[in-house]
Amino acid sequence: MISVVVNSMNEGKKLEKCLASVKGWADEIVVVDMESSDNTQEVAATAKAKVFTHKKVDYIEPVRKFAVAQAKERWVLLLDPDEVVPKSLQMELKRIAGENL
Repeated sequence: MISVVVNSMNEGKKLEKCLASVKGWADEIVVVDMESSDNTQEVAATAKAKVFTHKKVDYIEPVRKFAVAQAKERWVLLLDPDEVVPKSLQMELKRIAGENL
C-alpha cells in the first residue's frame, strides 16, 4: 500500500535513522542516491531498500520525480534523510491508506 521514497547524497548517518523509522510498516522503501561518497548505498541496502543511483544535479525536483517513478505502491511518502516517522504517524498513514484502497 505505501512506498517510502528518500533522495539522499552523503547522508549515510542520518539515513540509517530515517529508514529504521519506516522499516516494518512501509511496504516498500526506495532510496535514490546522488553519487554519494559515503556509505549511503550500503545503509540503504542493509535496510532492504530498493537502491537507485541518479546523477547529481543542482536541484532536487528531477531526482524526486525519478524516485517517485520507481515506487510501485499506490501511496507514496516522500522523506528527507534527516526525517524520522514517529509511531503515531505510522499508524495514521496505514489507517488512511487502508481506508482508501
